Amino acid sequence: MGVGEKALKELGVNIPLIGLAKRLEKIVFLDKNDYKEVILSKDNEGLKLLQRLRNEAHRFAQKYHHYLRLKLLSPN
Repeated sequence: MGVGEKALKELGVNIPLIGLAKRLEKIVFLDKNDYKEVILSKDNEGLKLLQRLRNEAHRFAQKYHHYLRLKLLSPN
């Protein structure tokens, strides 16, 4: 179980989750206790939306990580 699954479970939220593997841009999801993979064409609008969401989540996480590092290193 991943961090996202744990967080949603703690909140009592039960929604399907997917992952987007970066190298081949495979969509991965759990279907009846079995992981399934889907590869969409590079020009698929749904895939483009998922890529933008993933990239924004990464930017947000990196920005927050940098903030924490600067806070840790500051002499205050």
